[in-house]
Amino acid sequence: MRILVLVFIVSLSPRVFAQDDAFGARAVVEAPPAALHEEDPSAAGTTIETRERAAGADLAELLQEAPGTRVSLSGGAGALASVALRGSEVGHTELMLGDLLLAGPDTGPLDLALWPPELLERIEVYRGGAPTWLGSGAIGGVVRLVPRADRDDELGAGLTLGSFRTWSVRAHAATGDAVRVVGAVGIDGAENDYPFRSDGGTSLDPSDDHTALRTNAQTLGGHALVHLRADLGQTELRAVVASLSRLGGVPGPANRVTRDASLRQQRVLGTVSLLRRYPRARLQVSAGGGVHHRELSDVRGELHAPQRSEDWMDDAQIRAAASMRVAQMLDWIVVGGARREGYRPDNPLGRALSDSERWRLFGAAELRAHHRIGRTQLELRPSVRVEHVRTDAYGLRHNNEERHRRNREQVTGRVGALVSPVPALSLTASWASGARFPATWELFGDRVVIVGNPELRPERGQTVDGGVVVRGRRGLLRASLEARAFHQRLDDLIRGRRVSRDQIRFENAERARVNGAELGSRGTLGKHLAWSVSLTALRTHIDDAELTWRPRLQAWAQPEVRTGRLGAVEQLAIFAAVTHRGAYYNDPANLVRLPGRTWVALGARMQLERGLSVSVMARDLFDQRGSDFLGFPLPGRRVAVSIDYRTEL
Repeated sequence: MRILVLVFIVSLSPRVFAQDDAFGARAVVEAPPAALHEEDPSAAGTTIETRERAAGADLAELLQEAPGTRVSLSGGAGALASVALRGSEVGHTELMLGDLLLAGPDTGPLDLALWPPELLERIEVYRGGAPTWLGSGAIGGVVRLVPRADRDDELGAGLTLGSFRTWSVRAHAATGDAVRVVGAVGIDGAENDYPFRSDGGTSLDPSDDHTALRTNAQTLGGHALVHLRADLGQTELRAVVASLSRLGGVPGPANRVTRDASLRQQRVLGTVSLLRRYPRARLQVSAGGGVHHRELSDVRGELHAPQRSEDWMDDAQIRAAASMRVAQMLDWIVVGGARREGYRPDNPLGRALSDSERWRLFGAAELRAHHRIGRTQLELRPSVRVEHVRTDAYGLRHNNEERHRRNREQVTGRVGALVSPVPALSLTASWASGARFPATWELFGDRVVIVGNPELRPERGQTVDGGVVVRGRRGLLRASLEARAFHQRLDDLIRGRRVSRDQIRFENAERARVNGAELGSRGTLGKHLAWSVSLTALRTHIDDAELTWRPRLQAWAQPEVRTGRLGAVEQLAIFAAVTHRGAYYNDPANLVRLPGRTWVALGARMQLERGLSVSVMARDLFDQRGSDFLGFPLPGRRVAVSIDYRTEL
């Protein structure tokens, strides 16, 4: 293996792939070290392009391309999906739209199903400690959604049809030079009435197992995004406004059939950013916020106790960041900001609670020391982040409303190091710490399923990793390779413990340990062959057991063959996708071990003349079906067809 890597490195030219400006840009360096993202090259990060994807692809599917990601699903198209990084919890990941925080460790996981890929330019996944410029103190890392920013003036539309009455209609437009406007809009839906194997509610008795159809899994969603960019010489102004909504049934796990429970989500958000570049510095100021409305109706009590909750969540934030060259080999990066989160709950079928809010102030600073010895580039990036959080929340305890006021401070940090002997090769190492404050519903419950525990302590985590990144081109070969190993320590984990048949209470658990390795590769060989591969291996330990829902091995590979021009067909690409999820434990005591599964998909993309393209994708060809980590059945074999048209303006 070592010999193969050395041959691969030597065969690459020093010239690396061109890198685009991020939503918030980075300083331009001559012959930058090899990295798979546009910020701190010492950080473990991967960029995923969202264009030219298979028919019916969503964010949950695209994230498989980044090693170290674990996506949780609750069914078919449009169903709730969330992401965790490496061996951490789902709530340990921050999700950002550009520089706007969408969901953090304290606000709960973001529903990836709300964000279709056509709203985005790319996805950046940072595992472990994230670049200081993002201002994150998350334990697991950051998933950054970069808004769509078409470079060509064009107008386009598309239609997708798929199995189980899945469909979507979308359109986009982009125009302008100095002032550029990009817009995208669409609607989508699915019936999701796919078959699954039901155990009849008796998991230990296979005699009543039977095939049933998924019910109450229908979904209907809509989305719109406008991205404005004004180039004013050394100053750049950006503004993004997005609206997302989804309405659908809540089917519940496989052994709990529902017919009337429904969930409606609406989210409107926006951000404005001003970036000023100087010869030796850059300064960015941004502000944003949004409103999230979530309405859950379960008047029959099909999920738990009867409820009709209507919750409003709003947030507003400001942020300032600057980087400056203070000496020939020394740069400073400073980031600071403030954020307010409001929570207004209502439940006509239960007791109304008072409004809650949370304020947070944070500041981070990084010293970047860099030096070049011959062709070898060296970097050392120590940083520290300080956060103050004030919580003023209300919840039920012993059926009485109780006010919870608390001020907390948390200090986290990161040290990243890089050695790049040639531009095509980077050797990296880092140490990072992170923290997560308890969420409001963990402190005081959700009025139905969760019993509050105001004595919860913040979760803390530390990650140490090291790796190698190779990226470059030589002749017909253009390729990248990343290989990393990491160790993660999680302290005071917040875990749910069942206190009655239908209720759980969150408590701080003992420390957990995660050891893992990641491998990722992408590239092309000439005009006719391309590939993308990701692999993650984990070993976890907590209380003499393994952590739940952590497969020891996850792997994904997509080889692709391209034909070039064939008559009226400008390009035909045929590809396969193989996904493997190893066995994992489904309970803290490690008594229930679910077997591993492998899913195989086959697809094709055809680019025709005059801007017309057609894409076909058949997923789960061998109808493996199975279920996700929380027991939600997956749809099995399905087919999707997309037709897209683009024309220049």
